[in-house]
Amino acid sequence: MKSLFLIVFIFVLSIPIYGQGSFLDKGQNGFGFSAGFVTNKDVSGFGGSLGYSVSGIFDLGISLTRFGFVQQLLGSDISAIVISPDITFYILKQDDDMPISFSIGADYEWQDYSNDVLKENNITQTGGYFSIGGSFMSIVRT
Repeated sequence: MKSLFLIVFIFVLSIPIYGQGSFLDKGQNGFGFSAGFVTNKDVSGFGGSLGYSVSGIFDLGISLTRFGFVQQLLGSDISAIVISPDITFYILKQDDDMPISFSIGADYEWQDYSNDVLKENNITQTGGYFSIGGSFMSIVRT
């Protein structure tokens, strides 16, 4: 159970971090980053994310995660690399006259899994997905 928790935690590290555009006023730039490392007897990994907000209107980011875990069924440890670029556009920005912010965003995630058994059998195990979404936000400012 602990291994499953840690694997989920590593995947959370691959979630994009934004340049904090939702917290910036129009015209302000911002930079954000995160990094993490996790290990136990079955799994280890590290990851990081970088994000930049351009004038509080566009957030651009990229995340990179690498992890490995013991795979007893195949007899060989499995490792993976996950890369995820993203972009967010703030259509409405909260200010004194606008009570909410609204944004739309898109990201792509690419995953590459490998181990000795896959390499010996000339098997590639990669995949990717594209997602889009939107959010409404209202920040209480004091």
